[in-house]
Amino acid sequence: MSFLYRLFQRSQPAAPRRRRSSGTGWAPESLETESVYTVIITNNGEDAAAGTRIVAPLPTGVASASWTAQFSPGASGTASGSNESGNAVFTAINLPAGGTAIFTVNAVIAESSAAEVTFEVEARAGLGVTDSDPNNNADEDTNIKYRAGQFIGPALVVGSDVGFRSAPTVTVIDPVTGEEFSQFLAFESGFRGGVQTFTADVDQDGVAEVIAASGPGKGEIRVFELDGTELTDFRLKPFGDSYFAGLSVAFGDYDGDGSGDIAVGKSRGADVAVFGLAAGGTGWGAEPFQTFQPYGGSHINGVTLAAADIGVVAGGVIQDSTVADGQHELVVGTGAGVSRSVQVMSLAGSPTVLRQIAPRAAYGLTGVVVAAARFDSDAIDDIFVSGGRGSSAVTDVFSGLLPAGGNVLQQFSAPADSAGTNARSFASGIDLDGDGQVDQVYSLSGTGSSRGVAVFDRAGSQTNT
Repeated sequence: MSFLYRLFQRSQPAAPRRRRSSGTGWAPESLETESVYTVIITNNGEDAAAGTRIVAPLPTGVASASWTAQFSPGASGTASGSNESGNAVFTAINLPAGGTAIFTVNAVIAESSAAEVTFEVEARAGLGVTDSDPNNNADEDTNIKYRAGQFIGPALVVGSDVGFRSAPTVTVIDPVTGEEFSQFLAFESGFRGGVQTFTADVDQDGVAEVIAASGPGKGEIRVFELDGTELTDFRLKPFGDSYFAGLSVAFGDYDGDGSGDIAVGKSRGADVAVFGLAAGGTGWGAEPFQTFQPYGGSHINGVTLAAADIGVVAGGVIQDSTVADGQHELVVGTGAGVSRSVQVMSLAGSPTVLRQIAPRAAYGLTGVVVAAARFDSDAIDDIFVSGGRGSSAVTDVFSGLLPAGGNVLQQFSAPADSAGTNARSFASGIDLDGDGQVDQVYSLSGTGSSRGVAVFDRAGSQTNT
């Protein structure tokens, strides 16, 4: 007798089971999360496979497991069970030729020192049965899990503005409760140039980190956990030790290799450099894989950056503008002192402009700040463009589906206290419920305003005072 197993496994981590109702961005002090694994075993051989044993050890960090099984006609076995004797699953099944069994395993992951949980499963031939291919009978899957009490987002991260009395502080806020989670110095306490922040899962541990880009007076990138712990391997001076004029930053997968890249632009000058992760994912590559000047070498006003997925792009051309392909494009705006179109660029291959968005004339020469998120219900990121000063400051949300000068989905006016000031306002959206779509828009006014963060609903109305 001979047979062949086909074993497939995938996991779908569920939302954390929270043991307290407040602070929805926090992992509870006694953490339990549940991961659901689907295991499919198929006998592709010509003979029946009786007494096939399905063995899945109980992983380290898993408190308990239960399972159910479904069988194709002619196949049989126990319909359900739970962990016993150190195994999440330990049972025998009978499979005719072509027969299939599908196991659904619910693993409750409890707090432990491990940062990952690896689920392994194996199909073993029954007594007296010869397996024609013993090399395809096992599989495994690794899930990231959270630490008890860890802030897991969504997070509102605010960096200080440039100013004589400012300090380079980063503040992390739970946007649901308004609770401040942490505040820390991104750079030396005497630095007065301000901090631009960007949140992304830089080290691929399943939790976002804070990327801090220095303002004028320094030219450095640092990366922090949300509690302020620095990941020192990710320090970067993208334009060398002699550049001090400040930076703009955006993190995304620009080359489509499945791992993140960091795009860094000069706040004074013309240059953008893009670095991939170093081998092993600790730190950045020694050299950028892209360097270019989106507005030409004579541009001295700097750039602002954001990462957006605006569709399927190949060969510098949008092939399908309705489907997100997981690869990011770079959104580029200009710094103060000039008014030029916002560019959406593909960095897969030679940098190519895919779309241009003309900012409103009322912005004047203030420059623009760009951001990206899914504002409407389609699958494509939309482009946030903020410009102007004082009461004339405004953020326009442009549809990611449309070409240059396309549809404005929504406008967000300057916060109520901006009248009579010369403050700039910057806005971006946050997804609060995990469905991938913006629920609220948060606007921060710069130097000259007394307000902290203004919160707007999707209709453009300010909801806090």
